[in-house]
Amino acid sequence: MPFQVYVITWSVKDFGIFFKLTFLKRLHNLFIYFMICNKCKHYYITWDKNFPYGCRAMNFKSRQSPAAVVFKNSAISCQLFEKKKKPPPKMINSA
Repeated sequence: MPFQVYVITWSVKDFGIFFKLTFLKRLHNLFIYFMICNKCKHYYITWDKNFPYGCRAMNFKSRQSPAAVVFKNSAISCQLFEKKKKPPPKMINSA
């Protein structure tokens, strides 16, 4: 039974493009997770300069966005997300 041999060649240029694409994809994912946390009512900024971001629902602080840490450790998105309530609009008194 004959078999086929596939030869894959990579150049430095191809590797550079691959590296840039994976880096940009990771950067985009972290940005998305950061934006998710900004809209959650459990998200807060801590006073600890080593761990500046926190989640009250899961009771932890981290260097990265809490949603990114949750996804990194469990491979699922944050299940405790609750959207922040917007304050009522301020009424302007015109006299």
